[in-house]
Amino acid sequence: MSSFVFLFYRFVAIPLAWILVQFAAFFDRGKLQLLVKAKNKMDFRLKKPLAEIRALRPFWIHASSGEIEYARPVLRELKKNFPEVPLLVTYSSPSALRILEKLSEVDAWGPLPWEFSGSIRKFLKTYQPRALLVARTDLWPLVAEEAARASIPQMMFASTFASGSSRLRGLTRFLTARSLKKLSAIQVVSEEDMENLRSLDSTLRVQIGGDTRFDQVLYRLEKPQALPLS
Repeated sequence: MSSFVFLFYRFVAIPLAWILVQFAAFFDRGKLQLLVKAKNKMDFRLKKPLAEIRALRPFWIHASSGEIEYARPVLRELKKNFPEVPLLVTYSSPSALRILEKLSEVDAWGPLPWEFSGSIRKFLKTYQPRALLVARTDLWPLVAEEAARASIPQMMFASTFASGSSRLRGLTRFLTARSLKKLSAIQVVSEEDMENLRSLDSTLRVQIGGDTRFDQVLYRLEKPQALPLS
């Protein structure tokens, strides 16, 4: 069943969704159009030459949109402990851009490739990431598949899977389990999250890592910034 669901997702659901999104973006004047244009062009902002980023093999961090707040403590620690390694961030919503543009730790950022094997392989060949770290739960099945095929270690952090989550029910649970089995580690927020994932598949490498947002709150309290007066 898992293989059937994955093949349906890959060859039917994703191509159909891509066509519909391209059509909808043609009439949209907001975030959807911005996202589709960025993904079509793979529009990345680079602080360093591409050749240098590729040669140093960046850490790849993916955060959908607001999930970048979960990633900020991780970005700081990576830059602190591996200052020579570039940090490459991808997003699933252009809402993340206003935050990413202000993060001094980030060396390159842009949209997650379209969920097609060819697009993902081209991205991996271009940037040569040494590892993929996914904030929360925005792990895409073909991204996980192709990263694993390229022998790139993958992990999720600050993840949460409520018992009623759509990712754990119906046919979707087969995709979720298949994707999560590609990961080297899964760090969840609570004991309940860990139990829910182990009930999905007892072989998953799950551990409790806490909520990285709390680290971000503490960081802001320790390093307060003056508010603008006008």
